[in-house]
Amino acid sequence: MNRWIRRSLVVANSPNYLDNLYGVYPIQQSGTRPLHTGLWAQIQREYNAGNWESVIELLIDSRNDIFPIKDGYVGFWRQDKSTISSNPRQVQRIATILSSMTFAGMKEACSRPKESNQTIGPMFRNWYKQASNPLGIPVMDLATFQATSRDAILDGSDDVLKQYATANLGYSINKGLDFIARVNGTFVIGEAKWITTPGGNQDKSFQDAKTMIGDPNLNSNVIPIMILDGVLYLASRGKLYVNLTDNYKDYNIMSALVLKEFLDSL
Repeated sequence: MNRWIRRSLVVANSPNYLDNLYGVYPIQQSGTRPLHTGLWAQIQREYNAGNWESVIELLIDSRNDIFPIKDGYVGFWRQDKSTISSNPRQVQRIATILSSMTFAGMKEACSRPKESNQTIGPMFRNWYKQASNPLGIPVMDLATFQATSRDAILDGSDDVLKQYATANLGYSINKGLDFIARVNGTFVIGEAKWITTPGGNQDKSFQDAKTMIGDPNLNSNVIPIMILDGVLYLASRGKLYVNLTDNYKDYNIMSALVLKEFLDSL
């Protein structure tokens, strides 16, 4: 098994793991999402009139990127709103659900806070940019990073990091990055994820790791890693733990709390 997986298992099963992890991911319940007053007045008029096709279309365009209920058919409509009118039985099914919620309940559902997993990448980047310098390596903007060969962490959005890796490191995966560091001439690239529950999209983290590490175009001085935290380190017979300790045991997967040790080893 990869030494960084082993080390992460120890760290994650030690006292204060979550307390220490909170320094990386300071999850807080955000306030309600603001709603567009004019748009919601229009939604209410259509709701009261029973014009459900219009209600659904307006909700999809609500500018909050959220629908009152989670439904796969709504996701299809988001991609092609013209299919709303051509599927009347699905419109009626959704209408029945929305009607039972009442207008006030529907509005409340659309103002619910963003899920915390939508903000994990920015939290991780904010953590390593702290004045306390938790990784012990200076963080530089793109211009400064490119103007020197010294050890450094590249500051920027996931798209900025992806563009740099594509142009300079042979990265050919169409996916943003959360981390790029240069240590003793070696580049480390990675994604950061906090896995809160088994199943669903959470299992996709391992496939992402396989895709990144298997990128045939990466330069020889690039090490791809996955910075994963959460329930995957808890011993179980579930797919997450089996993937970690068996199917992906040779991959560079590690907790954010182990990342400094990894960088120091290079």
